[in-house]
Amino acid sequence: RLAAKPDANRQLIGGDWFEYAGHYGELLQLAKDPAAIDFVVGPIEGAGAVARHYIELAELYVDWGEFDRALVEYGQAAQLRPIDGSIHAAMASVLALQGKQAEAVAEWRTGIGMYRDALNGPGGGVPAMRLAELIDDANRRKSFATLEPEITPLVRQYAAVNGGYEMSAVLEAGYRAAANAEKGTAWIIDVAGSGPQQTETLRQVAKSKWLPDAQK
Repeated sequence: RLAAKPDANRQLIGGDWFEYAGHYGELLQLAKDPAAIDFVVGPIEGAGAVARHYIELAELYVDWGEFDRALVEYGQAAQLRPIDGSIHAAMASVLALQGKQAEAVAEWRTGIGMYRDALNGPGGGVPAMRLAELIDDANRRKSFATLEPEITPLVRQYAAVNGGYEMSAVLEAGYRAAANAEKGTAWIIDVAGSGPQQTETLRQVAKSKWLPDAQK
């Protein structure tokens, strides 16, 4: 039996087994089975050098309220992707959930710095949705006002590099985070004006359903 080769048509082997173990762990958690913790790490055991596996596990732990475990996994992912600002933004959100506001703000600032470095590199390498998520998370965790002096220059930089490309979600997030409608509209005009396609960007915003008619 030890010498026999496993039949992939009848048995889960290799990467498939580790992926299945992870999903099985999620099902066990739904049943409140403490053994879930032993199985959800399956993808990591199968491919320990893949940052995505640590991030997905961290997200699971957040959903389960296991915030300390989530931070450990995000920390592992950050070692594998040392210039990925989104990981630090995710860690900041978890720290804020724990009431560790000062630590959360520090992590957000680290992530913002990495985003700015990425925008200075070739290709303007930060997806607009990452910026929208950053703004939404900071707003949800009552930290946007503190981080606004760093976030606004970051969005201006994105607009300068990428023009109006996928800017709508970012501008909508900033509008929601503003103290009132007038300040939100002023913020949109400010950051959109940093891009080479400012007229077209503002025209598209004016057509958006999320912007009240009074601000168009």
